[in-house]
Amino acid sequence: KNTLQHIRKLASSIIVSTSYEHYIKTLCRALDFPYENTYCTKLSIDNFAITEQEKTRLKEIAIEIAQMPMVTIPPITKTIEEFSSVDQKTMEQLDKIFWSEIANMIIGRTFSEVTTVGGSQKAASIEDAVERFQVTLKDVMYVGDSITDVEAFKLVNKNDGLTVSFNGNDYAVRNSKISISSENNLITAIIADVFCKHGKQATLDFVKRWNLQSLKTERVVNPSLLDRLFSLHPQTLPKVQIVT
Repeated sequence: KNTLQHIRKLASSIIVSTSYEHYIKTLCRALDFPYENTYCTKLSIDNFAITEQEKTRLKEIAIEIAQMPMVTIPPITKTIEEFSSVDQKTMEQLDKIFWSEIANMIIGRTFSEVTTVGGSQKAASIEDAVERFQVTLKDVMYVGDSITDVEAFKLVNKNDGLTVSFNGNDYAVRNSKISISSENNLITAIIADVFCKHGKQATLDFVKRWNLQSLKTERVVNPSLLDRLFSLHPQTLPKVQIVT
């Protein structure tokens, strides 16, 4: 909440999320963030009917899935044949459940009628926001953490904006310019503060100087943010690195 409040003082801010609108509306109330500045998955539950027979079957499916063994993904995987025979069987069963059985139920309409905000939709959301706020993609700092952020990362990178992975997985880290690993996102506020006031190159230069000694004499960051950082991390800083 503090991070978003600080960043909103610096620049127009948006939340782009794969989550359903019901969660995002609740989140916005908790964070005092304007819902109109969000992009999320729209779902009107009242538009979809479910029969008692399907309700019973879906509960059975839920139990069936919960009892399946966890799938182990090999380090480098390009084909399904590289998975164990047990994992292949699990994935084939999941495919059958979701894309054959549920897809052919009445409630299966949700698969075709609900547009999930992820991947290309996240990138499209950024393009829409840029137009709304009358800025350029070069002015954008985008923070993400997963594979659903990759297309948005690529869009922003291509147009010389700044991309930041916050506690991201492999996909997020590999497609970002800066990677943050931290227990709290005060670091995001610090990076945004430098970017909004001094630009992308100054931000990258700042990250190159990321150590306790340098930060104590740093002049490009809001002093109150640094004081908060030092109080939270007096000995060892969270990891912040340029991705190479």
